[in-house]
Amino acid sequence: MDALRCHRSHRQTRHGAPLHCQTRGDRLSPGPQRPASEVNEIAKQGGDMSDDHGNDSGDSGVIPGLPPQPHRGWTFDEQPVGKRWSTSRRTITETDLVVYATQFGFGEGLFLDATAAERAGYSGRLVPGSLVMSLAEGLVISGGAIAGTGIAYLGATVEVKGPTFVGDTLQVVAEVTAARLTSRGDRGIVTTRNEVFNQHGSLVMVYSPTRMILTRHADV
Repeated sequence: MDALRCHRSHRQTRHGAPLHCQTRGDRLSPGPQRPASEVNEIAKQGGDMSDDHGNDSGDSGVIPGLPPQPHRGWTFDEQPVGKRWSTSRRTITETDLVVYATQFGFGEGLFLDATAAERAGYSGRLVPGSLVMSLAEGLVISGGAIAGTGIAYLGATVEVKGPTFVGDTLQVVAEVTAARLTSRGDRGIVTTRNEVFNQHGSLVMVYSPTRMILTRHADV
């Protein structure tokens, strides 16, 4: 869920600034500052240093060294093993939890009863793991990584690593862990490891979706 390091803001996307790339070796390393060569390259191309929320991307908050955000759906060939990217952020609201819990029958006290959650040892009402994954997938999809190229969701493994509460802010970092071309030749099967972090930089979920990805954009 990289031969391509492509930090993009919506503003950059509209103006058509080019992508900037990183390889698998560039992990979530300490040190929030961009390399001088990258800053100079962005300046030459007329880009800026802001993310989707107007924050200086040289300081990526509680998750240092974030990989870039996509600007357009990547084809199968553009998703080699080791490619990494990040999403924008999303804060979970009271409305998110209440609507989800009541609409889909999650009437458990841990989700709707603050006293019950406190007696169970939690600092607030929990957000169901299925909602956390749904929000994470929404961040991946709305970020455009599979826009026009993803044609099937084939399944996923999911691990909950920590509790999530109303008011938490989620962000996803994805890395491609497997990719193979199908016998048809016009599509491939891609699996990513999607790590979901909260506003404290704590890992709250890891899920690994497998998708069918076209080798060319559907709108081409």
